[in-house]
Amino acid sequence: MANIVKSSVITLALCCIALSGHAYAECIIPAAPIVPDGNVASEDELVAASKAMKTFQTSLVAHRNCLAEEEGTFDVEAENFAELKKALSDKYNASVDAEEKLAEEFNAAVRSFKARQK
Repeated sequence: MANIVKSSVITLALCCIALSGHAYAECIIPAAPIVPDGNVASEDELVAASKAMKTFQTSLVAHRNCLAEEEGTFDVEAENFAELKKALSDKYNASVDAEEKLAEEFNAAVRSFKARQK
């Protein structure tokens, strides 16, 4: 589980580095942490996964901020403005989908863990 947290911290750091750059050439969505199997995971593993999720969510906020800043660089008069805006919207929606999917997986793991405790 320490690797998941470490990986998430690295991902967050890379996002911050990308945001501090001079150009917003590409806003890369952070990698989602791995959710442990609630049927076999320990409480400590689920706590570590919860922390990794929070780090991931922070990384997603940075990613979405990057997208917003990137959008601000678009030339509204450009011929491909609509395409660029759609691509950015798709990236934003993908980040929301990734966050929702991870939350569903984590909640299922917690439910499985709690069912084992009865």
